[in-house]
Amino acid sequence: MNQRLFELLEKSRPVAARFQRPQGMQGSYISRRVGLGTEFSELREYLSGDDVRAIDKNVTARTGIPHVRVHAEEPDLNLYIAVDLSASGHFGSGTSKLMTAKIAAASILLSAEKEHIPLGLCLFTSTVEKFIPAGSGTSHLHLLLTTLAETDAKNSGTSIQNACCELASRIQKSSSIILISDFQDTHFASGLQLLGKRHRLSALRITDPGEFTLPDVGRIILEDPESGRQYMINTSSQEVRERFSAAAKDAENKCYSIFLSSGAQYVSLSTDGSCIQSLQKLFSRGV
Repeated sequence: MNQRLFELLEKSRPVAARFQRPQGMQGSYISRRVGLGTEFSELREYLSGDDVRAIDKNVTARTGIPHVRVHAEEPDLNLYIAVDLSASGHFGSGTSKLMTAKIAAASILLSAEKEHIPLGLCLFTSTVEKFIPAGSGTSHLHLLLTTLAETDAKNSGTSIQNACCELASRIQKSSSIILISDFQDTHFASGLQLLGKRHRLSALRITDPGEFTLPDVGRIILEDPESGRQYMINTSSQEVRERFSAAAKDAENKCYSIFLSSGAQYVSLSTDGSCIQSLQKLFSRGV
């Protein structure tokens, strides 16, 4: 087995093994099922054990006999994992943001495959670098994990906007899509809305504690890994440290606002913590 794939699996399998479907959820946790379903099938008399929320009040009032609306369950959605490979992901106080993103992606793939959910993968930077259509089976899962582990980015920049538009054109069947990125690029609102017209979206934002707090270590040079620009700053200045933290918080709030306005689920995952709680939180919202 390729060493990079082996290392990724060694880190992802414990998370996937401990990852449990949220209590009370039935069937696949990535699904279009809502209550008794979303596609109307028939109207019949209420039976003991039926969901009382399905009672048709108008028919019940007219006939004097409780009736429920029965809906046929729709099939599970395909699941696509889209991972940002851009250069900003190489930052990390310990584990890099990129490795954290790959561990989260692999853990989701390993967990979802057990539910026999068709899985696809998209790896992107300023453009889509790898795209594998949804499929099923052990060999397909191996292809996804190998591609995730071994692909090196050709570009250093990021364009989530381009990735969203590309995914919207490539994925024709209504699917569940999880975007995994640090979302340093915040110019993607229209692309997200385009993608969200057909698909169910979730965002897993990878963060690192070092992005929110600047240590007092005197004058240092910071470099933007995507543009290569360098900045000399004085970290001994309290004002500089406060402005740094405020800018990081503003960026986080902007991301939150974009996803909130588009209806996408949004969860943050830190490089210094376990994936499990964040993934549980993501799926408990009905990904």
